[in-house]
Amino acid sequence: GGVTGSGTLATITFKVKGIGESSLTLWDVILLNSLEQSITCQVSSVYGYFLAAHDVAVTAVDVQPLTVLPGDIVYINVTVQNRGGYAESFNVTVYANSAVVGVQSVSLDANSTVVLHFSWDTSGLGKGDYTISALASIVSNEANTADNSFAAAEPVTILFQGHDVAVVGVFPSKTVVGEGYSMNITVKVKDYGTFSETFNVTVYANTTTLETKGISLTSGASATLTFTWNTASFAKGNYTIWAYAWPVQGETDTADNTLFDGSIAIAMQGDINADSIVDIFDCVKIALAFGSTPTDPNWDPSADITNNGIIDIFDLVVVALHFGETDP
Repeated sequence: GGVTGSGTLATITFKVKGIGESSLTLWDVILLNSLEQSITCQVSSVYGYFLAAHDVAVTAVDVQPLTVLPGDIVYINVTVQNRGGYAESFNVTVYANSAVVGVQSVSLDANSTVVLHFSWDTSGLGKGDYTISALASIVSNEANTADNSFAAAEPVTILFQGHDVAVVGVFPSKTVVGEGYSMNITVKVKDYGTFSETFNVTVYANTTTLETKGISLTSGASATLTFTWNTASFAKGNYTIWAYAWPVQGETDTADNTLFDGSIAIAMQGDINADSIVDIFDCVKIALAFGSTPTDPNWDPSADITNNGIIDIFDLVVVALHFGETDP
């Protein structure tokens, strides 16, 4: 029968997920009585500034310098913020990779920010790339902890006093390639020495040389090289892909000049998942990624059979032509 009089008829509760400001607008508002007749109402918008109950965060990690020798000091500035509605006390820990650089305690009022200063003594550390990150300890009743950690955009490189080049990454474009088709292999190299260097980089499939390219790097610099592997002269099977940076004159540490990247399967044409048969599962992989390019979330590099950077009708035709074939 409905109700009469005045009072609260309904309440809508919104959960505040983080700090911010926003207008709250209601539209297409329809109020009906128990007979489904319209009730005249006034709709108004509100503007609010929202604070989560308890929430601390690391919002920036700035590091200088980014290239040093062992024994040099690295200066680290960490910006932390109290995004909640209560004053908080917590610890901030800075790491170089997994090693603790330092810990500081901080007390912040609600919606306030502070920059903490750390210094990192690199004495006794070996050459390499070190990721600098900061972690704010979780405060009582804090629900959103995803923003408690933050990593610097670039690593700190500790150089070797002398000549030293290395392979730091090998990235095949796919794990399955059709027999007779091509694929790309990206290799990242770096000069960890204190001299500019010019050297060659060779990519191998098992013990077979695929391609060699030259590169010049200044001290502390890195670069990527893209190699193309045409599998036309290779038999079906599994191949180990690896890269080798040829040592430069005066280089003594050559352990990191070689880097392996696991196994690549050369499969029969159209066998995208390398299960020795071209069937509906290969069609499904094409369909799920159809029209995609490497920047799309549904990109599947193995489905790019023709290696032209897009999964299209030409890839589908390859599967169709070999549908039902099995690997003897």
